[in-house]
Amino acid sequence: MTASLQHGPRHANGRDNIRPASLTQTGLLPATSARDIDGVSGIGFRQVWNLLTFAPTVIAGTWVRLVSTVCLYNAHFYNSTNTDLDEVNIAFRCPAGTYRLRFNAPTVANYGKLDTTIDAALLGTTDLNAAANYLNVVEYTGIVLAEGAHTLKFKVNGKTGTGYYVGLSFIALERTA
Repeated sequence: MTASLQHGPRHANGRDNIRPASLTQTGLLPATSARDIDGVSGIGFRQVWNLLTFAPTVIAGTWVRLVSTVCLYNAHFYNSTNTDLDEVNIAFRCPAGTYRLRFNAPTVANYGKLDTTIDAALLGTTDLNAAANYLNVVEYTGIVLAEGAHTLKFKVNGKTGTGYYVGLSFIALERTA
């Protein structure tokens, strides 16, 4: 089970503390947020994108929100054009460090393969085709980023089944070192 995030008490330095919470439908997830969780060292910096309220930049294809009770958070952001090479990007800034990227991308019978990159580095390709629907959490670790601006890219790259669809509902980039 994947936990949503909610803001907890503030540190003395005025920064929010983010703590896990149970899955809810109350809209506690902000459209986008960046927090330095420990408030001192930068370890624990977390950038969160809730794709129900935040729309990435569409590079190719048509991407829309699908509201459905079978989806995590009751909806997801997907490429309705069902075309190879459909793409969305998210620009972000972060401090230097090593990061973990996690996102929700369901597996469905007519879904394709998804390339995930940050800047020019391919993190991996995820095959989202499956015989049955499954709420899938994709995770990449050991991502080393310099301080400054970066681009997170999600791009359809082929298929193993009948379609090129891909869906995303929640993305979190967290500094681990």
